[in-house]
Amino acid sequence: MNVIVVDCLTGSEGKRKFSRDFIGAGPRYIAGFIEEISGNAFKTDIIRGEMILNQSPVFLKKYSIIAVSAMTMDLLIVKKVLKKWNDLKNNKENLSILGGPIANKKSIIESLHVDVVFYGQAERSLKILFSVKKQKLRRFLLNSNDEILKEEIFKDIPNISFHHTQKENFTHNILELTFSDNEFFKNSSGYPNKIKDYQNFAFCRVYVELLRGCSNFRRVGLDLQNGKCSSSSCNHCRKEEFSTKEVCPENIRPGCGFCSTIAIFGSPQSRSIIKVIEEVRTLIRLGCRRIVLGAPDFLDFHRDVFSQDKLISPKEPVPNYKALKIFVQNLNAITEVQNETVQIFIENVKASLCTYESLKIMSTIPNAIFSIGCETGSKTFSNLLARPNPPLKVLNVLKIANELGIRAHVYFIHSLPGDRTEYAKETLELIKKIQKLNIEKFTLYKYRKLPKSPFSKVLRTYECFSQDYVKMIEKIKNLIRNYNFQKKKEMIGKTYRVYLSERNYVKKNDAIGWILQGGPKISVINGYKHIHNFKNVRIVHIISDKLIIGKIVKD
Repeated sequence: MNVIVVDCLTGSEGKRKFSRDFIGAGPRYIAGFIEEISGNAFKTDIIRGEMILNQSPVFLKKYSIIAVSAMTMDLLIVKKVLKKWNDLKNNKENLSILGGPIANKKSIIESLHVDVVFYGQAERSLKILFSVKKQKLRRFLLNSNDEILKEEIFKDIPNISFHHTQKENFTHNILELTFSDNEFFKNSSGYPNKIKDYQNFAFCRVYVELLRGCSNFRRVGLDLQNGKCSSSSCNHCRKEEFSTKEVCPENIRPGCGFCSTIAIFGSPQSRSIIKVIEEVRTLIRLGCRRIVLGAPDFLDFHRDVFSQDKLISPKEPVPNYKALKIFVQNLNAITEVQNETVQIFIENVKASLCTYESLKIMSTIPNAIFSIGCETGSKTFSNLLARPNPPLKVLNVLKIANELGIRAHVYFIHSLPGDRTEYAKETLELIKKIQKLNIEKFTLYKYRKLPKSPFSKVLRTYECFSQDYVKMIEKIKNLIRNYNFQKKKEMIGKTYRVYLSERNYVKKNDAIGWILQGGPKISVINGYKHIHNFKNVRIVHIISDKLIIGKIVKD
């Protein structure tokens, strides 16, 4: 029987604007995992959500199961995909499954016409469904109106919700999530061969999952609907030299207020170094040229082996330098990494673990580049957000990275609950200091409330902003926009090795390309006939802080 895994991640309303070159690790992992645990009784194909919307649904007839992966921001495309599926199948020989971050919001899933929702780390639940209950599942698919068999299959699978067609409601089998000892994940191959299901994978940023979970078990200091960090309770999280606890006496969720990583994945669990290296090698052999080493914190990689219990401190112990060296040495031994025909990007690092030694190890990666979150320039606000380090620590890390030749992307978030004009002003001043370091790029996000994050229960009073605050945010936006634009202007007249990846649909003789060493998208004049090739391109014009114009020069 066939399963179609639909990648709706960053699909938004059904058309990707700025993320066409993004391929997350989740969909291919799930697709490969289903094949493995079912003994290939279920074969999987991966498709982008927008591709389903842009073609006749007839091709869906050969599939018995649709498995959709999405984030909360992708609700509209998920609705469109499921409608197309349900209209075609009409409850005959079909099962619809939903997973990913979107599954964490109960009000969302109950508004969708979906059969089963998987929460958090789904390996154990998927194994029960596609291996232990494989034969029952096959029988159900031959008669999808059998509600008795459906309940028999799903009633004891942990951490799922399943829909009763006749009762018109969901049964929620949500147990206490077990995060530790996920051997499926730790020893997974990552299923790199499934990348071939993506038509454009050769030029995309392909994510490789190094670890799951986060070590920052600090709690937010703002009042929440379900509690408040109080010095009378323990006073661990608010101290200058804070420590953390696994269980909060006020029952506040751990982690930065805007993030749901710990609620979904718990504390860090690292994959096998050998398995990750094998995955990267395979992806490169298949034609991938842009590899993103994805983790909530790259420097948590194999730091969990130092802890007999859960790793819940973002500061102690120090990074596992031995494991990091072994990993980076094996990475650098890959020919394409050595000769810089492949771009390696590290996302993310936390400043709390960025020692000189850890940065020195990262700097040995050819053309080393990483992203680091700062979020706010205010020490006071950073403390309230439960950040693992004050903003000046980020500044100091960037200074060292600059000295070691590591390129950096720095992230900030505006309109966070509890933000104030004075905090925003401090952010403006810190950005000015960071700009003097000539960093690669700033990224400014607008805050979005995530299900299961601490701020999903924040008081509404914290989300009301004054006109002075709004004006200050506009200053920050302009400062970052101008900086990023000036960095692009510095490229005019320089020549770069560029991979021409796709047609420019505005100017059809031109092609869209990306710089091998990393950088903005380039519209290459008369580049269409050279698509899927590397060319030397001289930058001739800047359109915006996101797009530049180049012209092919002789190799």
